[in-house]
Amino acid sequence: MNDKEIPIESFFTILVIIGFLIKVFFNKLFSGPKSGMTIGGYGVVMVAIAGLLFYKISKDNKNGPNILLSKMSDTFIYSIVMILLAVVIYLNSKYEYVIDSETLEKFDDYDTITGISTAMFILQTYVLFKIYNDSLKGGDSKAGLTKVVSLVLASVNAVFVWLTYDIFTNKLTCG
Repeated sequence: MNDKEIPIESFFTILVIIGFLIKVFFNKLFSGPKSGMTIGGYGVVMVAIAGLLFYKISKDNKNGPNILLSKMSDTFIYSIVMILLAVVIYLNSKYEYVIDSETLEKFDDYDTITGISTAMFILQTYVLFKIYNDSLKGGDSKAGLTKVVSLVLASVNAVFVWLTYDIFTNKLTCG
């Protein structure tokens, strides 16, 4: 590798950081639409995770087709995070008018729930990159624990994503 080349993993890491900066800090700094910042930020994070997953699959596939089947648990973990991100993006695009209006201000729990969910996505992304780096080093001793942690984080985050959905579908229509 040339000294001036940036490893592809670093590129995906930079994309993830940019995505979370858009989601977290641009929402606070700029008065633009909150839903648009969430869609854009999480969209960038989703592209980075998908890119890392496809890069990982292509590297694993060079070792033979059977290795892909043994790596299905890794693919499953990456897919869960991308599905949760897609659900949040969908909710933000469907309820954009509600998120960007003053309607949600009466629901104090909305900002708390989305804040916790964002923190969970940051932790999940860190764990995904840790799984990726561990697989590069061949260190499977902690891989099982890391995968369990990732699944637990995904399960907890799925509850927060569902609570966000619940606010949009039940509280806004009943209140």
